[in-house]
Amino acid sequence: MQSVDWSGNQQASITQPNEKQSTGGIAMFFQRKGWLRKEFDQKLLTQLQEYKEHWQKQKQLFDKSFDPSEEAICQTKIAQVKYFFLLREAKERNVSIKR
Repeated sequence: MQSVDWSGNQQASITQPNEKQSTGGIAMFFQRKGWLRKEFDQKLLTQLQEYKEHWQKQKQLFDKSFDPSEEAICQTKIAQVKYFFLLREAKERNVSIKR
């Protein structure tokens, strides 16, 4: 910040941030981090439920088919792997469904 004195000379003044401003940014960052974590945990749970339903549908289709094709076998396996991957991620992040 610069100021001009009565003689016309410019003087640079350094303003020190007060303590509330410097710690407020850090606290705000951690609050935002918690908010983001909750948001992404909720998205993870939503995707987990969707992949579980998709896997169960593929499994039912596979079980009902008399002679399943290679594609049906692969699609069922892919759906299972996606579901278990998200399930493992939820366990690592300690995400649980509250009922």
